[in-house]
Amino acid sequence: MILIGLGANQNGPWGNAAETLNTAIKILRQVGISADMQSRLIVSSPLDMVNQQEYVNAVISVRSRLKPEALLMRLHAIERKGGRRRARRWGPRSLDLDLLDWHGVVRNWPSNPQERGKSGSSGHIPLTLPHPGIAFRPFVLGPIDEIAPRWRHPVYRLTARQMMTRLKMPRGGRILRSI
Repeated sequence: MILIGLGANQNGPWGNAAETLNTAIKILRQVGISADMQSRLIVSSPLDMVNQQEYVNAVISVRSRLKPEALLMRLHAIERKGGRRRARRWGPRSLDLDLLDWHGVVRNWPSNPQERGKSGSSGHIPLTLPHPGIAFRPFVLGPIDEIAPRWRHPVYRLTARQMMTRLKMPRGGRILRSI
């Protein structure tokens, strides 16, 4: 199973956040990435920066023959078409596409959780699988539970629902409503 997280909180060339996510899913299909299951669109609070608009999020389960790095490059290309400009971490964006899980593969998963997401000596951040933020983000866990209730985190071996119940509800990233 391949899981992709989608999010947006700014208008872009494809319209508002919800329109942008729906357009991104259509474009994924056009480039050979078929969505098997799609969660409802949800509205969530910003993860870290409180002076932002609320986000619209979803998770899709897809089929693709692409290897993870090639898939991530395709996702980044779609983000750019959708108006994404990488300015600051967790900042506002017109489109965010995250490769959450690729067939349960565990890659570049450091033993020290504080080392996740740090760049290597080349300054390049290696692709980490599964996405290191899954277990801490209600706006990802809720949609995963909706479309893949039996999915288990490849490292923690817990379902999305089990991880959600263990979460201390953070200020940021909370699910506010479905749309």
